Amino acid sequence: MSDETNDDNSAQIKTTTTPESASPEADPNVIKWGIIAVIVGVVTGSIVNMGLILIGPTVIPLPEGVDNSTMESLQAGMDLMGPKDFLFPYLAHALGTLVGAFF
Repeated sequence: MSDETNDDNSAQIKTTTTPESASPEADPNVIKWGIIAVIVGVVTGSIVNMGLILIGPTVIPLPEGVDNSTMESLQAGMDLMGPKDFLFPYLAHALGTLVGAFF
């Protein structure tokens, strides 16, 4: 009786195999398209990031006396800046990363 139980259990065990189409060796274009996708993601993320950084001061101007072209003027004007002045750099980095990740 115990032999019958063992035979039934062994019949229920199935081996799983990976289909050939799931392995990268089956399609040599997978690696090529992966590399292209990474490059496109980096480029589009960078474009979104830089676009928002350039548009930011036009939408929310910097306080009077702050010039972001030199490090010294930017450091001196940090006390004049509020949270709204950091909105576009934050959005640029967040949305640039988000857009780049979708590619």
